[in-house]
Amino acid sequence: MLEDSKSSPKEAVTVLQKNLTGNNIPNLVFTNLSGISLAIAPITDQKKLPVMSVASADDIIEKYQYTIRNYISAKRLAGFSYKYFSQSLKFKSFGVLYINDNFGKTVSSEFISKFNNENGKKILVNESFDPKETNYRTLALKVKENNPDAVYIIGYGKPLGLLVKQIRENKFNGKILSGPEILTPDVLNIAGNSSNGIIYADLLFNNSNKDTYTASFVKNYMKKFNRKPITPSTLAYDGMKIMLENYSSSKGNPDTFINNLNKVKNKETLNGKANILNREIQYDFILKEVYNSKSRIYNLRK
Repeated sequence: MLEDSKSSPKEAVTVLQKNLTGNNIPNLVFTNLSGISLAIAPITDQKKLPVMSVASADDIIEKYQYTIRNYISAKRLAGFSYKYFSQSLKFKSFGVLYINDNFGKTVSSEFISKFNNENGKKILVNESFDPKETNYRTLALKVKENNPDAVYIIGYGKPLGLLVKQIRENKFNGKILSGPEILTPDVLNIAGNSSNGIIYADLLFNNSNKDTYTASFVKNYMKKFNRKPITPSTLAYDGMKIMLENYSSSKGNPDTFINNLNKVKNKETLNGKANILNREIQYDFILKEVYNSKSRIYNLRK
């Protein structure tokens, strides 16, 4: 069954509880966003109902033993971002703007904490933003006035698109950095040309890969949806495939299912080889760049 939480934790709980009292109670759940996953986890854990979650919140698997993370953890994303944004790209000063939720707070605090022992590197702006707002001019002005080499924006959806657009409209000429969420249609549609040149950390998926597995997926996806897939679509596809493969061999036992998942190694996915460690599907990262509202590998030698 397919249900829409409308990106609301409260709605997600309502929808889940409705399905848990019907005749067709699910054996597995697949969900998206940290807030949604954290909201339903106490219920699914109590029911021993395995959940695969496309969520970055670190406590999603630390607190709940029947949740499997199928995304970049907030701490791993922060570590990768620091390594490449600060050390490889050699920016000396940063602005950090983060969405005011569990995901944004965790990534930003982990990212900033890594500057404590590095001489010559500065955080000139460190501010949260409310996802319910639409006017971020004050933040955009603060970035402009402090003029860091780069501003790292941690967010997703409409707020991320608006913030990127308003920062560029305010004539900030430094580099904008972000994460995988930057390439989603809702962000690009709002940001428009302001998204060009943004460097971001992402998983390995590339629509142009010629390997049989990727090429077949892209072809079938475009046939069904009449558009090219993006990273969240690949996570949903591979995540459900991994769940179903391992559930069938667990004979419906949730604990056996979790144990089977933790044995998965070098699994072929649309984002390269993946391992599952302590209920987390772990992928490699790469730097990409937005170019004409599309993604391309970023050349570190530029």
